[in-house]
Amino acid sequence: MSRPAAIVLGYALLGTVGLSAAEAATPADKRSEWIVSNIHVGSGTYVYYLSEKAVRIENTGNGGIVVSKAPTWRVSCYRPGDKLEYSSELKKFDASAIFSFVPRHNAPLFPASSLVVGSETIKGLKCRRITLPDQKVVWTVADLKSAPQVSEVVSRYFSNVNVGQVPIRIMNPPLTPLELKKVAASAKSGKSAVPWMNFKSLTFNPHQRLVTDLVSWKKVPYKDSDFDYPVGYKQTRDIKDVIFSASNRQELMELLDGR
Repeated sequence: MSRPAAIVLGYALLGTVGLSAAEAATPADKRSEWIVSNIHVGSGTYVYYLSEKAVRIENTGNGGIVVSKAPTWRVSCYRPGDKLEYSSELKKFDASAIFSFVPRHNAPLFPASSLVVGSETIKGLKCRRITLPDQKVVWTVADLKSAPQVSEVVSRYFSNVNVGQVPIRIMNPPLTPLELKKVAASAKSGKSAVPWMNFKSLTFNPHQRLVTDLVSWKKVPYKDSDFDYPVGYKQTRDIKDVIFSASNRQELMELLDGR
């Protein structure tokens, strides 16, 4: 069996619903979506809208929104306040491209055979607890059935590991002494950064391993409008235009230029 085929088979055994299953027709009156609020250390709180064949990510700090859904899985990043949209094919989408010095990359994908899976309940939500080979631990929603593209969108947006399911908590492995020293230095320098980027949260205890954590969740009836692509927006070829507002972008450029 080829490696790609083995990876696909592995995820099916893990319990992730594959594309063919997720694309199967679901009666409209029985469809549901999960609304999950997550805090990301250093960048603030995000709200995920997760369904069988669609995903929406809202940045509560700057108002930016990302939507992607079947059948095309086109990724739309837009700002309602500015009526501005950036679009991309999923396989080319990389939110880290906002920084020219960060190379484009694919979301790392781990084969199911390399994962250790357990179960845990967080704030009343049944979760899978997945331990990766490097001892990073990822928690996902146990009862969420979705196409693999849903987790890929989230992984590419945050440049996170991709385990075939959307992570709602991520805990890094213990830091080495050298890594602890680097984190302390980053936290110290981050205090003078622009306030809206929330660098002040980098003052967390360096021994704190959680980098993403669950704030709240609820399961509600599916709403088509939650996953609508924007209509009539001005198009831009630069993702920076929609990731940051005009004023925030200027502050960021000044910061990077050392002004």
